[in-house]
Amino acid sequence: MENCTSCKKCVQSCAFHALFVLGKEMLFFQELCHSCKLCLRICEEGAIKEGEREVGVVRIGKTDSSIIFVEGRLNVGEARPMPVIDAAKSHCVDGDIQVIDAPPGTSCPFVRSVYDSDFVVLVTEPTPFGLHDLEKCINFLKSIKKPFGLVINKEKGKFPKLEEYVLQNEIPVLGRVPEDLRIAKVLSEGKILLKELPEYRACFEEIFKSLKRMIHGRN
Repeated sequence: MENCTSCKKCVQSCAFHALFVLGKEMLFFQELCHSCKLCLRICEEGAIKEGEREVGVVRIGKTDSSIIFVEGRLNVGEARPMPVIDAAKSHCVDGDIQVIDAPPGTSCPFVRSVYDSDFVVLVTEPTPFGLHDLEKCINFLKSIKKPFGLVINKEKGKFPKLEEYVLQNEIPVLGRVPEDLRIAKVLSEGKILLKELPEYRACFEEIFKSLKRMIHGRN
């Protein structure tokens, strides 16, 4: 504070409202800070410095089949998952096949998860809400020229609006997974789907084959 002149340039430049001047007091709301560091560059008096705080944790495990699993877990109450996503992705090894499970929607976590991916597998459900989110995701992926394919999950007969959207926009469908309460039961118990319901192996193998054909076709 001894260096601060209360010029408010940092406050005015902060897009996330993490800084606020109250009289002669500068208030910092660290939960709102997105670590963009713009305030550090804006401040001409050198009154702002970078600090550290824990926002989450990254855990790493390994299966019997040598698959490495990396989990980024955000601390309760935190509103900024991007640093945790970046920390989790930093453990990826070049040359390995990397599968990143992104959150639904088109919020910052989704963007951060897929922006440097080679291919995006979108999963939707044949409902109005599913179609709404799918349209937003596809518009974003097209804007950054990212290749993608679609898996239709929980399918229970045709949903005309979804089928029409897929046909009109020439969206490649990698596969379809039917609605099955047994799947929900297995997953809710924390079990491995293909171990409990091996008849679904053919379904996922077809999705994998379609994915390989698309990726190899794009070199």
